[in-house]
Amino acid sequence: MIPNAERARSRKERAAKARVTEALASEFNPSSLLAAIVLDRGMLCERELFELSQMNAEVFRVSLDEMARSAEEYDLLKFGAAGNFISLAYLEYLAQTVLKKLREFHTEHPELAGPDADELAAVLAGGLRAGSADSRDLKTLIEVMASREFFSSVDISGRTHYAAPDFRSSLSGRFMDLVRRIEEAAENAGFKLVSMAEIGSALGASAADMKRAAAYLREKRDLRIIADGMLFPCSTREQFRKILSSMSGEITISAVRDATGASRKYLLPMLEFFDAQGVTRRTGDKRVLVL
Repeated sequence: MIPNAERARSRKERAAKARVTEALASEFNPSSLLAAIVLDRGMLCERELFELSQMNAEVFRVSLDEMARSAEEYDLLKFGAAGNFISLAYLEYLAQTVLKKLREFHTEHPELAGPDADELAAVLAGGLRAGSADSRDLKTLIEVMASREFFSSVDISGRTHYAAPDFRSSLSGRFMDLVRRIEEAAENAGFKLVSMAEIGSALGASAADMKRAAAYLREKRDLRIIADGMLFPCSTREQFRKILSSMSGEITISAVRDATGASRKYLLPMLEFFDAQGVTRRTGDKRVLVL
């Protein structure tokens, strides 16, 4: 098997395949054959490479180790738990595909820093010739691309997001003023939570602008929207958690009402949010603190 020029997507990839073809023609060895197969397919895991090579297991293992030691010579890179090999030309092709998606994301969502690794791994898995690499390996590949500066990474609330290197936030003063007013309204409401609809009506903001502002606040300030569109800011959640932690034994609605001064209308959504987060566990009409 030699590289198939019809599968090359760029001049650089065609050149890489030509180099391996020349190496095979001048000095054939099993390792260069494996490299040629990877370059031909773009990306393969060890299992796929073994099946395509038609080598016996012992020869394959020795040849694979030799190829891995000479990966740079063959313009290959090994990554992921499954022992995936990818040609550097195909890596660049995939990175450019991801970069295109990032720019589309920035155009549509200028208020957000960028998608996370799960979203970008789905881009690679969806329709691209990514072999059998699983989502974990594809996320590792995203990290490799970022380390090679195809795009940049940014930490948002302990989670890594990715952005095009030329991305610059262009949020208007009007939008940032809306964000500030929404955040202030949510903070000032305390345990008597205010809803998106109530704030939008009070501020005369459109549903689309409110949605964008809420997405920005979730990413930057960890604002959460719970039942009935109620805004549950981080500071209020921390205060609520402290109150629950101060209660000994089982937690009841009446006890929480006495401690917060809030009605059942607001307490149930907050408690249900904590239930879903695994902070509390409900048993009948009572709860116990788990975390």
